[in-house]
Amino acid sequence: MTELGQRLRQERESKGLSLEDLQKLTKIQKRYLLGIEEGNYEVMPGKFYVRAFIKQYCEAIGLDTDAIFEEYKSDIPSTQTEDMPQQLSRVRSRKEIPQHTKGVTKAYDYLPTVLVVAGVVVVGIIIWVIAQNIVSDKNKEQANQEAPNSEVQQSNTQEETNETTAKNDNSKSEDEQSAADKKEQEKEKAEKEKD
Repeated sequence: MTELGQRLRQERESKGLSLEDLQKLTKIQKRYLLGIEEGNYEVMPGKFYVRAFIKQYCEAIGLDTDAIFEEYKSDIPSTQTEDMPQQLSRVRSRKEIPQHTKGVTKAYDYLPTVLVVAGVVVVGIIIWVIAQNIVSDKNKEQANQEAPNSEVQQSNTQEETNETTAKNDNSKSEDEQSAADKKEQEKEKAEKEKD
């Protein structure tokens, strides 16, 4: 156990905190807290985490972290050679993405654009269908309003046609009558000439 570990444990116990309580406060796993108290930094994922966990531990029990780091710098591993752990971030850079998935990644890059365009097309089609229904309804309504007027016009036209037909019939019968009269007159003339 290191001097730093003994000091941190004494402070924790003087505050009446168990390792479980400290785990709840710091959200650091109990095994890592125990590793700090025992000076067993090998259980930690990296030197960066050692320093971060010690800092959280000190803050949770009310110690000045800068003073602790200065006083126990020989006990705390240096992070100059390892500023950030290898797998701290779960995000992979484009260089780390395997070549066979790059085409899929490019497809995903265009996906939002494709979805927006498809959405605009669908909305346009919906608007067009609604407009066609409105125009169709107006045409039906207009046709219904014009229907009584056209019936009146048709009946007037029918009456005019009937009158014209009647006149034509009358004029035909008059023409036939006059033609028959002419024939009779010609017959009479022919008979008179024979006598």
